[in-house]
Amino acid sequence: MQNINVTPVDQLPNFRAGTRIQISSQDGKLRFLTSLVGIDGHDAIVAHLPTTEELEVGHCKVTIPLQWYEAFFKVKENLVIRLVDKGVVYAFETSVLEVAGHKSRLLMLNYPKEIYLQDLRKEPRYPCTLLARVYSEREPLEGLVKDISFGGCQIRIPEGYKLDEFKSMRGADHFMAFEIMLPECDSYYVFKGDLISVLSQPYGLRLGISFKSAYSEIKGYLNSLHLDD
Repeated sequence: MQNINVTPVDQLPNFRAGTRIQISSQDGKLRFLTSLVGIDGHDAIVAHLPTTEELEVGHCKVTIPLQWYEAFFKVKENLVIRLVDKGVVYAFETSVLEVAGHKSRLLMLNYPKEIYLQDLRKEPRYPCTLLARVYSEREPLEGLVKDISFGGCQIRIPEGYKLDEFKSMRGADHFMAFEIMLPECDSYYVFKGDLISVLSQPYGLRLGISFKSAYSEIKGYLNSLHLDD
């Protein structure tokens, strides 16, 4: 597999069940999103095989009739898989081992011989635990900044808030206002950012935010960590 700015790796990380993955044909004509069921050591990867009804609700980009896609997998075509985890894309080629029956709806794939990753982030993010408040359509939400860079951060919101409440805040016409309490400060600093991603997690929601500006307070905090020493 040829790509730009990619790095070969020895194995896939320990993805959780339910991780979204993209499956595409070699020519890209059949491409859809589904979910990971599990990885069996270095032997096989198991994914959910969507029904045609699931594909029709917007999870698929195809240029061939939908009714052909199950037959496509049964001929054990080579496929390209992409998974995204913590800002990193993992991509590899694989082939179909088996298509399970109609009830289980499972697609079993060969474990890849070559795996490549590409970091989507322009800057490294550093782990932290900082108090945060996020302003939503309802009320200020208490959360935690779990990693941060000069260009953005990840904020975790506790359970009780729905994905759709935040998905509507994405896009060019919106921005998110939030506050972060930096160490050795008695008050919160106010920032603005674009909401890039919203993911559901066992503890609540994970918001990926890109800062609107190069804030001096963020730069000062990161420089204080002496990360280059």
